[in-house]
Amino acid sequence: MFCLDFLTTFAFHHIIKRVNETHTRIDTESALFHYTSASASGLLSALILYPFDLVRIATVPTNQTTFAYSTIPFSTVYLGLYFSNRDATSVESRFQWALTSSLLGVCVELPFDKAKWGMFRNARAGSALLTTGLRVPLAMALLLVYDEFGIGLKRRREEKIEWRFEDMQKRRD
Repeated sequence: MFCLDFLTTFAFHHIIKRVNETHTRIDTESALFHYTSASASGLLSALILYPFDLVRIATVPTNQTTFAYSTIPFSTVYLGLYFSNRDATSVESRFQWALTSSLLGVCVELPFDKAKWGMFRNARAGSALLTTGLRVPLAMALLLVYDEFGIGLKRRREEKIEWRFEDMQKRRD
C-alpha cells in the first residue's frame, strides 16, 4: 500500500463504523464486523484509487491489471486483526497489536502486490521483502494515530455537554 491507500482505507473504515454505530444495530465491536468493515474499506479504497494510481500504472507490466488487489487482504488483516484484539484502554496492547497487524498485513499483501513486484522485477526478491519490511513502522505509526483519532472522537461524543438556555439561566440566577 502507498500513502493515499492508507488515507482512503482509514476514511472508509471510519465512515463504515460511524454509519453502523448510528443507523444499524450491528455490534461494531464484534470480530466479524471488524474484519468485514476492514475488507470493505480496502475494496472501496482500491476502487476509488484505481483510475488515479500512477505508481501502479508506471510499474505494473502492460499486460497486467493495475487494480490494487493487494489493498484488500492488507486492510482485512491490518484493520481487522488490530481492532478485533486490541484493548483501547491499554497503550501496551495497542502497540503490540499494531506491530502484529502491520507485520502480518504486509506479509499477506506481498504476494498480491503487482506494483512492488513490477518495481523489483529485475532485482532479487530480497529487495521486495526489504521494502515491505521497511513499511512496518510506518503502518504501525499510522494505525496508532488513526486509532487515537477514533478513541478521541468517541470520548468526545460520550462526554458531550448539552448546553441548554434554561440551564444557563438557572445558573445565572
